[in-house]
Amino acid sequence: MPGKNMSDRERHEAGMKVRRAVLGDAHVDRAEKSKTAFNEPFQDLITRYAWGEIWVATRSAAKYAQPDNARDDDRPQSQR
Repeated sequence: MPGKNMSDRERHEAGMKVRRAVLGDAHVDRAEKSKTAFNEPFQDLITRYAWGEIWVATRSAAKYAQPDNARDDDRPQSQR
């Protein structure tokens, strides 16, 4: 698995890249700005292990990434 030799920091950085590719910058920026002391550890865990470990290892992100010309406002409200 590619992520096994990564540090937590490297895994988090890789996870953020995938998360942004899949969900879009606007969504991730909103989520990052709304973090609280309560949910920050959970957000970090999800970013490192769900996005950074699992998605990077399986290379699934590419097929879900938005096209470069997609805008957050173009998606249905339920997907924002």
